[in-house]
Amino acid sequence: MNFLVFVPVIALLIALRFTKLSILLWQFVIFAACFILLKFGFTKPLPMSVVNLFSGIIAVSLFAYLSFDNENFSKSLKELKTFITERQYALWLKIVIIVIPIGFGVNVYIKKSQGIKPPVFGRSIHPAPPTSTSFRGKTIDLVAGENPFRPLKATNPDSFLVHVDNGERVYCEQCSYCHGGNMESKGLFAHALDPIPIKFADKTILPDLQESFLFWRIAKGGPDLPDEAAPWASSMPAFEPFLTENEIWDVLLYMYEFNGMTPRAISAHAGGGGGEH
Repeated sequence: MNFLVFVPVIALLIALRFTKLSILLWQFVIFAACFILLKFGFTKPLPMSVVNLFSGIIAVSLFAYLSFDNENFSKSLKELKTFITERQYALWLKIVIIVIPIGFGVNVYIKKSQGIKPPVFGRSIHPAPPTSTSFRGKTIDLVAGENPFRPLKATNPDSFLVHVDNGERVYCEQCSYCHGGNMESKGLFAHALDPIPIKFADKTILPDLQESFLFWRIAKGGPDLPDEAAPWASSMPAFEPFLTENEIWDVLLYMYEFNGMTPRAISAHAGGGGGEH
């Protein structure tokens, strides 16, 4: 995170706690602070699709907080009515009415007037993964590595199904919101992202990839894509902090079993490569 942004914003919020801000104004301050942190608070910027998505969630949450308590909601409406009708706030009301539309207009103008800039180096749409990656201090071989639980399908089917069931749980809890329950990229948040998540049901995707490649993409997400993949708008999060190694291998088993597919063999993929995820 960018502490030059986080520290001042958090310090300002703490300082404002000692003031007598109205409930309604507090909601605007909290929303603005959250937006600033999402937009500028990370050294690796979040895609605007993600910033807009979380900003919308925050806005709805703040409104839900206000409307949950009738007393607070009535008080907020009264404060809003006072701001609009009272003469003492006339100047501020005019500023708000003028500044907000101008701000939106300038933002649209800047976005529309920006030309397409060529990248400073050649971009590879299908960047090759590194030969290995670290996962919680352990080195994972991405060239010759394989899913340690896949052989169980032949040697111990019952144990294999236990891992598949666990993978289904992980997928439903962590992946379905974007990739969709049927892996058709029609999850709840899919169309709020740009580009939309990969469609695993596509028969040209999973069979062409090693499980070790997918392990790397799930563990490291969009932030760990190599430089030759830039500019990249992937909103794929890094799941290394949230999932164990076994959970990632299990979810891969489930993805392939659900679609009736098998991963690319190591011997056919030893030269590296991958897909756009």
